[in-house]
Amino acid sequence: MKYNKGFAPILILVIALGVLSVGGVAYFAGKSSAPKNEVNDNSNYFPPVDQNYNPPTTNNNTSVTSNTNSNVTPPVIAKPSITIISPNGGEKFVPGDILSVSYTTSNIPKGTSCDSAMVGKYNGINVGQEMNGFVVSISGKQVVSTKILDGTLPANYKVMIDCGSVKDQSDSDFTITAKNPISDLKTYANVQYGFEFKYPTNGYKFSAGNSNNTFAFGSSEFSAGVSKNVLTDDPEYLPHFRFVVLTPSKPIGELTTYVSSLMNNSHGSPDEYVSSQYVNINGTQWLKVKSQNDFMGSNPGDYNYFYYFNNKLYWMNLWGASSADLEKIPSTFKFLPIT
Repeated sequence: MKYNKGFAPILILVIALGVLSVGGVAYFAGKSSAPKNEVNDNSNYFPPVDQNYNPPTTNNNTSVTSNTNSNVTPPVIAKPSITIISPNGGEKFVPGDILSVSYTTSNIPKGTSCDSAMVGKYNGINVGQEMNGFVVSISGKQVVSTKILDGTLPANYKVMIDCGSVKDQSDSDFTITAKNPISDLKTYANVQYGFEFKYPTNGYKFSAGNSNNTFAFGSSEFSAGVSKNVLTDDPEYLPHFRFVVLTPSKPIGELTTYVSSLMNNSHGSPDEYVSSQYVNINGTQWLKVKSQNDFMGSNPGDYNYFYYFNNKLYWMNLWGASSADLEKIPSTFKFLPIT
């Protein structure tokens, strides 16, 4: 029959769709009946948790056993040192003496150079003398010696040693006294002007006589001087003592005013006025004037002494006195009794 020929493919399609439907139902039925703890590939699965489970504890603070022994004492490094044994206070010397400095060294490297000096103060001015240095050769007690120079000022001193990294000085002062006492000095007396004074002779030269020089303070009639007996082209630069009898350049009213005004305002004055005071020297009131000059400054013992009587001006000048012997002279000056 010709009409049945067109329905055959349709029937085949219907049967195929039926088979697919039955298979799909079976698939879903099987999936819904599977055990719940079974894992499938495309699911978000979370395993069951045991509420009584405690994970093992990890200790991150594991102690480290140290092999360091805290009772070990570090090595002691010996420090270098130098100690002056003598002079260390109370000793007495005079110029010309040999000053032997005794000292000990410890742990100072061999070959280290050391300097030494004698230091003190005289009338508030630092004074002293460089002494012989030395090179450290061995540890222990050693001695270095130096001659105290003639003319060293009388004062209290200490020895200082400087080895660079280590230093030391005397614990207390030792004393240097004048070499010649006043009684050992020679006396110069002048009958014409009625005065005398004592002066040193060892290492010094003396001169005296009439003079005709002009100074800021007046014209000289007489002068005497004591200075170091040293050959030099500039003897005026040497420490010296000078005594001059003057006729004042103008009448003197008040001595301090007269002297200070001439010192500060005249080119004829050797010194510049600093300060003054009256002092008693063997019964006579002298005006003692501290002074300085433009080219040398103020020196220990740089003083002028003035006394005015019967229109005569007596002038003692102690200039640049690095010598203790020269500084004794003014204290020995005195006017002689009129006979």
